[in-house]
Amino acid sequence: EPILIYIELKIKSALHAINIIKRYKVFCEWYGKDDLLVKAREIDITRKHLARFLFDSGFTYPLVEVDVPSGKIDNLTNTPFTIIVEAKIHRSGKPQLAFEKVFNQAYKRTQDLNLLEAFCIVFNKEQVEIIVENPEGNIENFFYRTKGNSRIYFLVINLYNKTFFIHVITQFF
Repeated sequence: EPILIYIELKIKSALHAINIIKRYKVFCEWYGKDDLLVKAREIDITRKHLARFLFDSGFTYPLVEVDVPSGKIDNLTNTPFTIIVEAKIHRSGKPQLAFEKVFNQAYKRTQDLNLLEAFCIVFNKEQVEIIVENPEGNIENFFYRTKGNSRIYFLVINLYNKTFFIHVITQFF
């Protein structure tokens, strides 16, 4: 029975984090896009904006940039569950590069801290729709990739209502 309780808690923790980050996507796309589009510095979006939302969502543990062997984690919370959130901004060109960079960062952070999952947010500041074909899996608007013992979830936050082009990512790194 203890193993079942442990598994149930792990599932609940993952779904809890997924639901909070899904709310962040809605918040950004509905209420925060004008503010996010004018922010020029990446740190203002990827760390400060997201950290404030996580704090407002009940994560009262200090959201800090933590130094680990592979670099600094954008956002790390530790109550009630440890959550790593890495973010990148896609401004123009090939979105594949933003996905690859944020995936590599998140994967290294999970290895540094011996965690099973991390979350990646790609802020899309280009007037294109990003479509990922053939992801490894999909859970409630998140697609994910598993490497080793780590599952890395991705979420795209579109900051424009109208798109003129479509970028299709066919090879999911």
